[in-house]
Amino acid sequence: GKDFKQGDYIELTFDQNIEIVMEKNNQENAFPDQLRIFYGILMLGCENNGDIKLSPNEKIVRSNENTFGVEGKDIVLTPVYHLMDSIVWKGTNYKKQILF
Repeated sequence: GKDFKQGDYIELTFDQNIEIVMEKNNQENAFPDQLRIFYGILMLGCENNGDIKLSPNEKIVRSNENTFGVEGKDIVLTPVYHLMDSIVWKGTNYKKQILF
């Protein structure tokens, strides 16, 4: 084993992949063919006013560090934020659709 001393640090890197997951756990409340899109452990969603439906065969592409898109479609996906994040506080009119 390695003996660490004060000032040493460890840097970890993880590969994160796009994954489209079909909903199987909540069949009673789920729509047929309901799916979720993840980048690593982050669930992605879309800020919009209408419904969006995608197939499990869509190609999700990374646009930049925190933004993803659906190839051939004008859809922008970003991580769904934690409720403690200031972007979702009352009065900000924040809303995000989880794609099903």
